[in-house]
Amino acid sequence: MPLDCENDSLDDWSVHATHKWDAILIGNGLGLNISERFNYGSLLKAAEAAPIAGGMTPSDRELFDAFDTNNFEVVLAGLAQAMRAAKALTPTSEKVF
Repeated sequence: MPLDCENDSLDDWSVHATHKWDAILIGNGLGLNISERFNYGSLLKAAEAAPIAGGMTPSDRELFDAFDTNNFEVVLAGLAQAMRAAKALTPTSEKVF
């Protein structure tokens, strides 16, 4: 689905409804073929600026800084590992989570 550079928007999917699709590929990196706005740095900036309840907090930003990345997957993987380690080291403590 091409990006319309003039108005910075994606085509409506119905524009492509007449095409016969044998497969569709969705995954990491696909968004970058559409627009640079889908790189991790742009996504992080958008998440920081999003005026939504439950959005990013200063603590969330500190996690990205601690892992020295703007990659959400790296931060989520690090948190998952930390939770497993904390559970293994303190199996009776509910306060860890």
